[in-house]
Formats: sequence, structure tokens, C-alpha cells
Amino acid sequence: MILTRKDAGACALLAAAVVLLYRKVLALWWMYDDAYHLHTVITHDAGRFFTDPAVWRAMPNRLFTPILQASYDGELALFGMEPRRFYAVHLVELMLAAIAVYAALRLWTAWLPALAGAMVFIAGAPMASVATQLMVMHYLEAIILGALAVIAYVIAVRRGRPPLAILSAVFYFAATLAKEIAAPLLLFLLVLPEADIRRRARYAAPHAIALAAYTAWRWLMLGELFGGYGWAVTGRDVPPLLASIPSKLWLAMRGPHAWTGLCLLLAILAILTWRIRGRALLLIALALFLAVAPIVPVAKEMQPRFAVMAWLVLACAVAIAVPQGKAGAAALGVVVLLTLAVNRQAWADEMRRARRMSDEGRFFFYDIPAGAALREPAIPPAALGEIRWLKEDYARRPAGATWFYDDYFRCAHDLGAAPVWSYEPAARGLVRQTPDEGRRRCASIREAPLSAEVSVRGDTMFWKLGPYNDDGQYRFLFADGLQAFDVPRQDGFRMRGVDTLAFRVGYRSPAGWMTYSPEMSVDFRRQTGASWHR
Repeated sequence: MILTRKDAGACALLAAAVVLLYRKVLALWWMYDDAYHLHTVITHDAGRFFTDPAVWRAMPNRLFTPILQASYDGELALFGMEPRRFYAVHLVELMLAAIAVYAALRLWTAWLPALAGAMVFIAGAPMASVATQLMVMHYLEAIILGALAVIAYVIAVRRGRPPLAILSAVFYFAATLAKEIAAPLLLFLLVLPEADIRRRARYAAPHAIALAAYTAWRWLMLGELFGGYGWAVTGRDVPPLLASIPSKLWLAMRGPHAWTGLCLLLAILAILTWRIRGRALLLIALALFLAVAPIVPVAKEMQPRFAVMAWLVLACAVAIAVPQGKAGAAALGVVVLLTLAVNRQAWADEMRRARRMSDEGRFFFYDIPAGAALREPAIPPAALGEIRWLKEDYARRPAGATWFYDDYFRCAHDLGAAPVWSYEPAARGLVRQTPDEGRRRCASIREAPLSAEVSVRGDTMFWKLGPYNDDGQYRFLFADGLQAFDVPRQDGFRMRGVDTLAFRVGYRSPAGWMTYSPEMSVDFRRQTGASWHR
């Protein structure tokens, strides 16, 4: 592979595409887990994220991502509390990810298919979500480092350069420290169409050592191998969970409008079935399996970012599969145009959500009066608590404002003349509510039938709620609605480090009325659940 001016032009075009597609993120504020990560790097020395198990075991999720914390720490040291500069770095990482994918594809394809594959990857619906979220920068870092590992490994195998294989293993090791999704890359290297299996295995030996080192390090830091998020996965859940993953990935890849996304995926499928045969088909199937396997433990609540690696595989497969000539160029053009159409649809939805959270976060940090309350923000409950820490403990700004995630709070507690602010989509901003609006919402609470069966096994709480089985929404309320979480009718969640838990069960009817249970309590120390019905 000899890099040419066309390669330089392709890389410039990819960088320009990232700016054109995602430049509006520069207007966003802290969202999702940003404040939490800032809190951790402010209160811990950076080195502890690589060496101290107590730091990781105190976190709510069992994830070992020290490079993510190091990234927040480095950017905070360089830029201070200026989110615009964090997002500028995020745009640069998006550019580097697209260019790294292009460079890896150039090992096997001409420049035009490689450009199309990288464009399809960076413009896919999952990447529209990734672009708005600083907290998933480690996905981009893992992709960049993983692509560099592939490039160095292939060149090492082709040219007989053992030092390059060691460099590849270093990139691979760093990629796993960024995000565990990079760990299966070792198996992919072993089946690449390069030389013979003995040669590939010999040059992959440093990667096996790197994987063993990462596995041991992860075990030391977390005290367990797999970890993950909080949703409980029992043996009974595994078959339906595995069966649901293809449909969940499809929803994450298609964007919000099914028809455009369907046309895109059908075009990709047509290209693959047109050209892929034999070993190539097995290679793509294995790559998809390796991309999907790490998300199985967290697939109960599918997020668009969980589909990123599967989308990367499809984008690369299309680039490699197309034939030379006008027919191949036309097929790539169709896929790129459809991808951009899906991107614009997904981007509109992502930015609508991101702007709301950004506006709410800024308002709570800078402008909300003391004694006022923010009603049902889109910011996750735990994240808003971290924003309050940044505001009051770190920035030393005025305290006294609060929030609630369910109207039960203001119905159960007299807020007096305290102003209540709520985001109104029609106004595209925060609006002060009138007392009549609060009274109307409280009047919608009914003494309707409701039931809850809650059990405790280990550190996991399981529940079965009823009796409604329609389009309404069940939720758990904590502190009368200062926090509230929508939940399925029947499921389980791991509550690491919790001794006792007090909560209410709420139900929102499709007709608009609401009903609530009295406060219930479970004891994880005594393995005591709760049962109630009305």
C-alpha cells in the first residue's frame, strides 16, 4: 500500500464531513455522566485509576476504563470547566476514528471503497449518538487504537517485522484499557487473510500476552471478570436476551425513521450477498459475533453506542465487498447517500435531546433561583446530583435549588410559593410553571389498583408489578420523587453497596392519570423483600 494524494484528499474529506455533520456539538454543555467523571477526576489523583482497586469498586458500575478517566483528567487540566473545548477534542477524535478506519481499509481496498466505508461508519446512526456524548469518548479511543493495532499487525505479517507486531500489541493493550470492546480483536487478527495461520499466530503472540495482562489487571481492579451495568441477567433471561439482540441492533442502526433505515440495511445486505462467499462470509460472521459478544451482558437496555462495533463491521464489509468499476462505485454511492439520510434523521433526534439536557444543566448551574425547583428534567437523576456537586462544592456557586422527577413530590410536600421550572418543547426552553399546573397534576392522582412483589437475592432486587399490561409506565420513586426511574413491569437490578432501600411504586396510565403505592422497603443485609397490593 502506497499512500497517494488521493489518500490525503480522502482523509481531508472525512475530517470535513465530521465537521459538517457534527459541528453543532460545540454548543452543548455537560450531559449524562460528564459531571460524574469530572467529579471523580477532581477528587482522585489520575494515577489511582490505574492502580487502586478501591476507586473502581466504589463506582456504581463494574467497568474498568482508566483511559476514559485519564482523558477527562487531562482535558480538565488543559481547559478547565469549559465544555466547548471538550467537545472540540471530541470532534477531533471523531475525525481520527474515521481516518484510522480508512487507513485500515486501505490495507485491502482501493482508496474509493475505503473512503466510502469510513464515511458509512462515521455517518451511521449509532455514531450520531456517540457524537453528542463526551462520556463515550473511550469508544472512539478504542477504535483509533484498535485500527492502529490492525495496521501495524498486518504490515508486520506481510513484511516480517516482529517489532511492528510488538507495537501492534501495545496499541491493542491500550485499546482494551480504553474500552473492553477491543478485547476480542485478538481473535480477529488470527483469521485475517494474511499469510498462513502459523505466521499469524506467531505475530499475534504479543497480543495474547497483552490480553492476559489486561485480564489480570481488570480482575485485580474490579474483583470480577465481566462486570457491566446494573440490570440483572439470570439464566432464564439468556435465551430471550440473545434472541432480542438482532432486533435491538437493527433499531439502533436504522435511525428514528424505519423506511430510510430499512432501505440502507437492505442495500448493505444486497452488496454483501452479491459479492461475499466462502471464507469471506465466515470472516464477516465471526467479526459480527466478536463485535456483539461484549454487549450481551448489557443488552437488556440497548443504547445506540452498543451497536457501534457491529456497525463498523458492516461498513468495512461493504467497502471490501464491492467490485471494481462503475457498478461498484454506484453501489457505494447509494449506500453513502442512504447513510447520510439516516444520519440527518438520527441527528435531529439526538440534538433535540442533547439541547434539552444542556439547557437544563446550564440553567441549574448558572440561573435557577435559590429555593426554586426543576421539574422532571431529561438529565438522569444521578447526573443532576453530580451537577449540583460541581456547582456547590467545586465552583462554590449559590446553593438552595432542588429538583424532582415525579409530580408526586410536590403533591406530597408543600412547596409554598417556590417557583417550579420545566422544559417545554414547544417553547424550546425552560418555562416557569403556574400554580394551576401543579394543582392540575396533583388532581390526576387516583387510588387505582396497583401491586408489587419485590424479592432480594444477593445484591439484586427483583420485582413484578401489576396489574396493568398496556402502554402505561411503571416507575420507582425515591424520596417521594426527588428521583424516579422508569422500569419494566418485571425485571431485576443489581444494587451494589446498598444495605436498605426505601421506595414507592408509581404507574402512569396512557389516559394521563397516576397512582402510587405507599413507601416500601427492602433489606439486602437480611435478604428481605416486600409485597403490597391495592
